Amino acid sequence: MTAYNDEESIGISVKDFKTREFVGEVIAIDNNSTDKTSAIAEQAGARVYRESIQGYGACCMRALKEGLKSNCNVVCLVEGDGTFSGSDLKKLVAYLENADMVIGTRTTIELNTPDSQMNLFMQYGNVFMAKLLQLRFWKVRLTDLGCTYRIIRKDSLARIIERLTITGNEFLCEMTLAALEENLKVIEVPLSLKKRIGKSKGVGGNIYKGFMTGMRMWRLILFN
Repeated sequence: MTAYNDEESIGISVKDFKTREFVGEVIAIDNNSTDKTSAIAEQAGARVYRESIQGYGACCMRALKEGLKSNCNVVCLVEGDGTFSGSDLKKLVAYLENADMVIGTRTTIELNTPDSQMNLFMQYGNVFMAKLLQLRFWKVRLTDLGCTYRIIRKDSLARIIERLTITGNEFLCEMTLAALEENLKVIEVPLSLKKRIGKSKGVGGNIYKGFMTGMRMWRLILFN
């Protein structure tokens, strides 16, 4: 679970996931927060690590590496900002029998709350970038390259973890690319998306940030 100055949401998110049937442990990665994120996460029952390298991708990579060290068969990556629901985990797990990595898509608008960050620009931008990736890998169907919420088999994660290097917001595109290049079977599942708790520090619904992240994804897809 990634977190950066998420003291308003991290406790709620940790408790939400800890109560789910398939969850053995919640690990929270604090990416240099200046508030009480770490303390609240620990109080809620998470094992907390601090990642000193600033950046969304750096935080995700640390989360995945700590997940590899844990006593589990499957690693789930999710944000601690309250946008995702622990109840959706069962959707992802249901498809793991047929896949190595199951990722969420936020582009099924019917499942999103009206005040979520998935505006029309973000929706169609994510679909466009996902379809661009499909032109390179015909074996997969994707509609969202920016959804954090995903699960991956531990042995599959071990195959791609050393290929992950991006510390910025386009990290998830790199992770999906690495999985497909390693011939992992990837399946996408529609998830619900809620309004984040607190202020967004990443792309959120910011059109400029979304456009710049999209351009970096475009370069990855075409030239990586």
